[in-house]
Amino acid sequence: MHCSLEKQIQLFQKNLIEDIASRFDLKKTQIQNLEPHFTLKYWMTVDSQQLAAMERLLAAFCSTHRKEPIEVGGYSGFKPAVIFTQVVLSENARQLFKDLIQQLRTLAWIGWDKFDADNLHFHSTIAEQCGDQYEPVLDFLLGKEKYFESYFDNITIIRKTGEENGISFWETYKQFFLPDKL
Repeated sequence: MHCSLEKQIQLFQKNLIEDIASRFDLKKTQIQNLEPHFTLKYWMTVDSQQLAAMERLLAAFCSTHRKEPIEVGGYSGFKPAVIFTQVVLSENARQLFKDLIQQLRTLAWIGWDKFDADNLHFHSTIAEQCGDQYEPVLDFLLGKEKYFESYFDNITIIRKTGEENGISFWETYKQFFLPDKL
């Protein structure tokens, strides 16, 4: 489950992903071809009844909450594997996220791992499996920083469509939009 970033940010991110893939032969993120986003809840396995319950919960949540501001920009990573664009939530967006997690926790079958909920680090991945390319990629990104004012304005459920050579492929299943005003 994630928040899809707006089209202008997606275009910028996709260009970075393409540049990094071609210059450093780091192609996993490019091949996976997920739309640029930031994660709200890491993956889980659900059956059709659980999915329907989650959809009802998210629809109700979005009817009682509104979109909140975020900033997307600057680079960092999880050394030595992942490089990402930073996503900074405003105080209101942080509260929105906390409210979402509180609601998701009412679904007893959802599992939580050490990187979920309070431990989630908001980011949008631009390179994976970096290894010894980690520092050179960060050096390449120097001077390419761009900052975007945007919104935590959707909750997107994605589903896995396959896997090949250790790379998972995903597609958007359904999006729930947070309104400007209630």
